[in-house]
Order: sequence, then C-alpha cells, then structure tokens
Amino acid sequence: MIIFPEMSPPSARKVIAPIIGMVISTSGVLGPILGGLLTHYATWRWVFWINGPIGFLAMVLFYLAWPKPEYLPTMHKRSWKDLDFAGSLLLIAAAVLVVFAFQSAGEQTVGNPWAKGMFIGPLVAGIISWLVLFVWEGAFEHHWCYKMAALPLILIRNRVFAAAVLNTILLGFAYLATLYAVPLRLQVVNGKSPVMAGVMMLPMLGATGIGSVLTGAFSRKNNRLFETMTVATIMVTLGLALETTVSDAAELEPKFLGFLVFIGLGYGMITSSATIFTTVEAPITEHAPAQGIIAQSRMLGGSIGIAMSSAVLAVQQTSQLAGIVSPSALSSLQSSGSSLTPAQYAAIRKTYNDSFKETMQVCAIVASIGVLVTMGTYRRHRVPLHTQREQQVRDEIERRRAEKEALNAVSQSSG
Repeated sequence: MIIFPEMSPPSARKVIAPIIGMVISTSGVLGPILGGLLTHYATWRWVFWINGPIGFLAMVLFYLAWPKPEYLPTMHKRSWKDLDFAGSLLLIAAAVLVVFAFQSAGEQTVGNPWAKGMFIGPLVAGIISWLVLFVWEGAFEHHWCYKMAALPLILIRNRVFAAAVLNTILLGFAYLATLYAVPLRLQVVNGKSPVMAGVMMLPMLGATGIGSVLTGAFSRKNNRLFETMTVATIMVTLGLALETTVSDAAELEPKFLGFLVFIGLGYGMITSSATIFTTVEAPITEHAPAQGIIAQSRMLGGSIGIAMSSAVLAVQQTSQLAGIVSPSALSSLQSSGSSLTPAQYAAIRKTYNDSFKETMQVCAIVASIGVLVTMGTYRRHRVPLHTQREQQVRDEIERRRAEKEALNAVSQSSG
C-alpha cells in the first residue's frame, strides 16, 4: 500500500485508491471464508501454517511485477542514518501496548475485564508512549528536520489529513469488529457452519468493492472527497444501527445480510477516500509515511474493535450463562452442541445475540463519532484532484532546487 502509489506513473494514480480499497476489503472478507474452510475441514492451526506459502507467493509476485530500471520514477535516495529509529520504536511500543491492553481485556472471562491490571497497566504504558512519541517528534522536527521522521508532525498539523486518520481509526474499529462478530453470530445463533458463515459475508465483500470504485468516479472531475466520506460514514453508521434490530430467532432474517451491504458499501468508499486524501494532502516527500499512518490507523482501530467485541461477549457469558453452561462446553461449542439441552442452547443463543447487539450498538456510536470527525475534512476552496497533484509536483521541484542551491552555497563557502 505504501510502495504502490510511489512506483505508479501519474496517469495510473487515479485508479490506485480504488484498487487499494478493493484489496483491503476483499482480504478482510475472504479471511472469515478461508478460516471457516480450514476449521471445518482441518484444524485452526492451519490458519497459521498457510501464512508461509502465502507470503512466499506474494514475494514471488512482487519480484516479477517490479518495474524495470528504465520505468522507475526518479527517487531521492536517502541514507539509513536519516531514519528515525527512536521514533519508530516509540510508535511500535505505543500501538502494541494499547492493542495488547484491549486484547487482554477481551480474553478475561472472570470479573470486570476493564478493572484488571493486564488492561490498565499496558494501556497506561501505551498512552505514555504516545505522549513521549509526540514530544520526541517535536524535538526531531526542530533539530533534525533534514531526516525522515517516523511520525511527521507536518501531517498531524494538517487538519484534513488528521481528520481522515481519526475517521480511519473509528471506522476501522467498527468494520473489523463487525467482521469478527457477524460470523460468530451466524454460527451460534443461526446454526450455520463456519464455511457458510464465511460465505454469507460475500454481500459485504461485493459492496466494499463497488464502494471503492465509486469513490474514484465521484471525484474524477471535481474534488468531492468530503461529501463521499461523509455519506459513506453515515451509511456505515446506519447499517450498524439497523443490525441491532435483528431478532435472536434461529432462522436467519434476510434483512441481516441486507444491512451488511450498507456497511460494506460505506466502508469501501471510506477506504478509498482516505487513500486519496493521503496523496493530495501530504507533500510528496511525506507520501510514504502518510500511507503508513493510514494503514496503521486502520489496523489499530480494528484491533481495538475486535478486542471490544470479545470483551462484550465474555461479560455476557459471565452474567447470563453462569451455572447454566460449563466453560468447557462453551469453549468447544461446535463439537458439544449436540450434548446441550434445548434450554441450554436457547440460553447460549440469547447470550450471543445480546452480545452481538451490544457490539453493534458500540460500533454504531463509534461510527457516529466518525461522522462528526469527517466534518474536519471539509475545505471551502477546493480544486480538482489532478490540479492539486500537479501543484505538489511543482512544489517538490522547487524544494529540490532550493535544496541543491543551498548545498552548492555551503560547498562554495567551505572551499
């Protein structure tokens, strides 16, 4: 996602955002399908065993598709000494600690998970790491402005880009939590197999692909990214809110899948819009870190969303199933389903449905905050995207010319 825009010619950049959006959405929905196939016909361990072959195949395709030297764009090569190693370590620590805190809370099955030390400790450490990171990046920008910052503050100070990043975190939270909660509900509440639960995510897959393409079409002549992201975020919020109206009946209601289309279509448009925002709002020298920030924000929000959904389910199980179903029966629900009494299975279905509804309520609230955040992407005076990109190129040419003149002046004075 970072290299793709950097290596593509200007004529192809208008299709980059839709392609990236389709790849993200497709992989997100195909994951549950492939996971269902592996757990149904093999074991869950194969989910990890296949990572090696898939990664190797990706490396081969990457090598074969890499452009020949004569087709590569003119790149400004930098030294390894210019990298911000301290900032990179702080960024990793900040993101990992926050995600680990919420994941630990999601794994707690006894007591209040939000009051446990395994949640509070990493969360506090993660917040401190974020604060130290911003302080460090401020000093880095002041003293070593010629080097490459891990988190360029020039991007964070850009109101439109900062709003797009925050929207990406919030909608990543809602979308990945939905990807986690929907197949689980289909299996337990509606009695679908893991494979069929994954297949029923296909409406969301198709909608996300369509949404990714529509974003580029909407802004082909004029910059309508603000309108696109706003409408898309509202669609996701609406779909999440409507999912809370589904009953806990064993027979799947058709509207359940219909509401997923709203979520998928909106998220596809949001993903493409965020990608385009990085190319038009960030200076050319900061395109790579801008794409990295967007990608990291999406996964950061999504990881917290999945952990939230797990924690909600754990709390519901503790409050509703204590003394009714043993923990061992819950942990092996697929294999022990036939040994459960009708009353036990009804209690489990109600618990999982209540957990799903609460998850959707939280996601709808988070997405509605995203609607407000999207207002920050509005600009009164907007120019077409291709005009803005051309201005970026002119600015970069002028920057390199000034940098070259400064270096020549230094060399002449020292000589």
